[in-house]
Amino acid sequence: MFSYPLVCIIGIFVYSVPMVSAATARTIAVPGPFVGSLKIYRAFFYTLDVTTIVRNKRNLRITSAGNMEFYIMAANTLFTDPYVGYAKTLAVAYQFNGQLPRLVVAIENQELSADNTASSKYYAVSDVKIYGAYYGPTDVTAAVATLAQAGTFNIQASNSLFGNTWSGNTKLLAIFYQNPAGDDKLAVVGPGSYVNMKT
Repeated sequence: MFSYPLVCIIGIFVYSVPMVSAATARTIAVPGPFVGSLKIYRAFFYTLDVTTIVRNKRNLRITSAGNMEFYIMAANTLFTDPYVGYAKTLAVAYQFNGQLPRLVVAIENQELSADNTASSKYYAVSDVKIYGAYYGPTDVTAAVATLAQAGTFNIQASNSLFGNTWSGNTKLLAIFYQNPAGDDKLAVVGPGSYVNMKT
């Protein structure tokens, strides 16, 4: 379970980049009539850890439906360019107002946004919880849960598993999950690499 309000997230990188040490989520007060907080656990622009930038540069607004929303541009000008000449994705693991943790992904030069609409959806498979998964910009949470339900917890970033939905671009697999030890982790790996949700 969560060690609230301190939550440890470990980012797993690809291409022999060292693993990031455990970090504490930052709580940001939500203004106005909204009670609670926004937590940015971990964020990656391609494989570049941009957690601190997202925590400091995110913006808040109220949507037309009256919900609180945070947003940030997935832009090289904000994060620098970790993969020059190629399209990238921004992945952010977050929690709004004490709700369940979530994962959201946006393509480079698009706005990443997520509001505080209540959600109780996650997949509990054996002793693992799956909060969200993306392959490139495509939500593959249900597909990852199906693999886990079939006994596969070591998930490969592969078109054969998730389809070539972002053709011509390098797709990363991002999975936000809780392992059997109760640690919440955001793992981001490149083509052919694996995320082991048991670790």
